[in-house]
Amino acid sequence: MEREVVVTNRECEARLVPSGTEIMIPKNSFVTITQALGGTFTVAVNGNLARIDGKDADAIGKIVEFEEFEIPADGSINESHVWAALRQCYDPEIPVNIVELGLIYGCEVKTNADEKHEVHLKMTLTAPACGMGLQ
Repeated sequence: MEREVVVTNRECEARLVPSGTEIMIPKNSFVTITQALGGTFTVAVNGNLARIDGKDADAIGKIVEFEEFEIPADGSINESHVWAALRQCYDPEIPVNIVELGLIYGCEVKTNADEKHEVHLKMTLTAPACGMGLQ
């Protein structure tokens, strides 16, 4: 994606990258969209990078587009479903998903005593104490 300058059409929540600090981008602010992957948008605003969640895409005149993957009619889940979903989680600073970055070391799907699925991931962050990892 090429960078695109847009004007916010309403106040918009965002999180600074990499700290994860919440900010509010005012209406009529000029922002530069630097990345639009995985249902979130990374924007440059006031000399900082910030991530805007897909629920606020309309504030920058965008819609969220996800890669579709087939979910079984019976509601079952397996490891391949989890890996497909993880491939839609992108680092907010670079256009690479967390699987391709090598941040996921293992994935296990278990069924608990209540017959509900649990997903256990072994992973790391791109940097120690990365604030975005808590989001």
